[in-house]
Amino acid sequence: MDSKFSETSASRFLPWIFVAFVAAYILNTLYQAYATPLRDIPGPWLAKLTRFWLFNANIQRNFHSTNVNLHRTYGPIVRIAPNEYSVDDPEAAQNSPWYLGFANPTAEQHVFTIQDVKHHAARLRQVKNLFQLGALMKFENHVDRMMNVFLNQLETFAKQDQSFDLAEWFNLFSFDTIGAMTFGKPFGVLEEGGDINDIISNIAMVSRYGASLGVFHEFYPLIYRVLQLFAPKKIVGIAFVEQFTTEVTEEWKQQSEKDRLIHDENQTGEDSTVIDILGSLLAKHSKSPETFSVADARYHVIPNILAGGHTTAISFAATMHCLMKDPRVLSKLREALGDLTRDQESGHYSLKQTQDCTYLQAVIKESLRLFPAIGNPLARMAPKGGLTILGRYFPEGTILGINPWVAHINPSVFGADAQTFRPERWLESQENADHMEQYMLTVSSPSTPPHPLPPSPPQPLLTHPPS
Repeated sequence: MDSKFSETSASRFLPWIFVAFVAAYILNTLYQAYATPLRDIPGPWLAKLTRFWLFNANIQRNFHSTNVNLHRTYGPIVRIAPNEYSVDDPEAAQNSPWYLGFANPTAEQHVFTIQDVKHHAARLRQVKNLFQLGALMKFENHVDRMMNVFLNQLETFAKQDQSFDLAEWFNLFSFDTIGAMTFGKPFGVLEEGGDINDIISNIAMVSRYGASLGVFHEFYPLIYRVLQLFAPKKIVGIAFVEQFTTEVTEEWKQQSEKDRLIHDENQTGEDSTVIDILGSLLAKHSKSPETFSVADARYHVIPNILAGGHTTAISFAATMHCLMKDPRVLSKLREALGDLTRDQESGHYSLKQTQDCTYLQAVIKESLRLFPAIGNPLARMAPKGGLTILGRYFPEGTILGINPWVAHINPSVFGADAQTFRPERWLESQENADHMEQYMLTVSSPSTPPHPLPPSPPQPLLTHPPS
């Protein structure tokens, strides 16, 4: 009798519990839209009520231009979700939960998705020396080797008078070069002339769905598990990159102690020409196994592939696009490079030479300014105590983002001709160049988490800057 009464009571109250939940959600939504101190900040009407507007805008794969148009319509601060704002002013706070859309919720967050600032800084300290200019110069032989393969492929097209998609070949070149620098050997996509085991396409897919699903970050662990049910059974994409990392690590483990010592000396020696990132990290493990494990080495190399491949390819394609559209700049750059002497062994310019070629650096900066690889706002969360931006106070927990496509055409920073490709702006005065550098959002600073992956492959980004 009591049991039946309990079941009847529960079934009677369940609909009311559901109604109460829906009512609470609606009241909270209306409060966010019409009762908070930020209610007057303009933006799309639907963005006041739900994050579905932002989710849909990301799915369209042209949010970079949408964001620019929003600021032209509404001004320097635009609402893009009930508690999220796009700001045309380069200030940032802590990392936003949006980045969780790129994470594996069943594993430790990698440096790309970590939200805790102290945890992020601790992880970066483990590898900070590896990405300084002096260390990067030791990877040049891998770049030269992949460059030779790349140029040979293009030469074949030229001899056969055959057209090809240069943006796609930049993709292949980027992934194999980063693979060679990271593991000591490429994935083989350049030699193949196409994707292998869906590495490139799978990472592109993850970047697209991560940008969209990150909007509903609190539901992402559940969504991730559902998606895993439909994942392919064979090892492809990111799983293949992880397996590739495991294989290289196992090769190192299976070496004799003598061979491993030679390997580690090669990775740390001043005259080494075989250094690679994973090898350097494994050498660090050999020296300090109690503080740096093999798992730590694996942890740091996989994001290198996931975050570096497409963004590097986009940057290559953007620079080439700008040069092809401006014969004056192309001619001037050829003249500047003509004054340099190629390395006799590799046949290429050295990293130091390209760093010292001021006009080349100006061309690269200007290209990345107009065509940044990131098309979404770089979201941060207002810290404890809130913060004031452009005269507006944003309470703790408010999500604020700066989109590079918006920031990089700010006329108060880059001049009245901010939407024009003009590398000379970087050479007019050091003071002005330093000022502009502060507003360039193409590279993460040491104190902030890395930028998110691009929401789309390079081709859609190769459009004219918004006019």
